[in-house]
Amino acid sequence: MRVRLKRVGISPEALIKFMTTGMAWRTIKGIPKGAKLKGFTTDPQTQILYLFVEHSSFEEQDPYQLAPLLSTEFEQIL
Repeated sequence: MRVRLKRVGISPEALIKFMTTGMAWRTIKGIPKGAKLKGFTTDPQTQILYLFVEHSSFEEQDPYQLAPLLSTEFEQIL
């Protein structure tokens, strides 16, 4: 069975900024509308949080391969 996954890396600093600014954020590049969160992990060396998202527009891959990184951009909603 093949999967359609990508991973999104979030630094601890960005995560804290998202959670503590009191502002709303939206994705302007990267995660497609309707993508589903399938799991997450952290890299113990860098402490980066990786979210694994699934979407039908992603290329199929072997489930044992490391999911490719998805480039993302966010903006604050005032």
